Amino acid sequence: FNYAFVVIIPSWVNEKRPEVSVHKTVWISTIFATTLYIVTGWMGAMAYASATGNILTTLSNACSPNVTRVSAFLFAFGMIGLGIPFMSIVVRYSLLVGRVCTPQWSQFWAVFFPWMGSWLFYQGGLFNELIAWSGDLAIGPVNFVLPLMLTLTALGVSGMVPRSWTSRAADPETHKDFSFPRDRNPSCSEMVGDAFQAGDGSSFSDPANTRTAAEPLPQELQRYHRPIAAVLCILLLLIIITSIATHTHHYVTARSLSHAINYFETAR
Repeated sequence: FNYAFVVIIPSWVNEKRPEVSVHKTVWISTIFATTLYIVTGWMGAMAYASATGNILTTLSNACSPNVTRVSAFLFAFGMIGLGIPFMSIVVRYSLLVGRVCTPQWSQFWAVFFPWMGSWLFYQGGLFNELIAWSGDLAIGPVNFVLPLMLTLTALGVSGMVPRSWTSRAADPETHKDFSFPRDRNPSCSEMVGDAFQAGDGSSFSDPANTRTAAEPLPQELQRYHRPIAAVLCILLLLIIITSIATHTHHYVTARSLSHAINYFETAR
């Protein structure tokens, strides 16, 4: 449905068969989905001169043919509606495996709590506003920025995330300490320098040379894992900041316009 699938991958990796390649599965699925996005957007642009922010609203309005309206309803039910129980299972699994909650509380927070609060926002524009801001402030950082910061931490860049985030998962009997030895709390300039440092192909202790089950990059680019992750992290941060600024501008403009209209109507 979208590119925010990174939070699902840990649960899937724990359940997949050993012979299933994480690298091939993620790349093939992403390329296939991107192709469908482009084709769908191209067809929508050819069919409608203008559309709202949610294309499903345009497809399901009274001016659209019946087959288009039925298709929009089936998409909303099949892709969005059926994704709700799936996400509940993933959230419960993550809370339980991560030892954040007991089985009972994991069930409550993942399955029951969302329904207890979501119905309050069913009517009015508050829910749409909440979804828009959560995309900028929560979904974007959690799905795109934080995974890259954790990747850089795993590649030996100290200071990217709080040490308490990784200390719980560390096991000195089975995991090596790949942190750069010169400084546990590096300055900002040192952290940036470490993030853009390419791997040393002759050093087996450099985590940039370590192959993992995911294998996100080809062997030829493995030593550049840190710089690539750092560049992507910076670009995504800039995109999120731009989105927040744009959304804030539109929100302030809309509110100002609404207040002006109410003022003139009251004065009249």
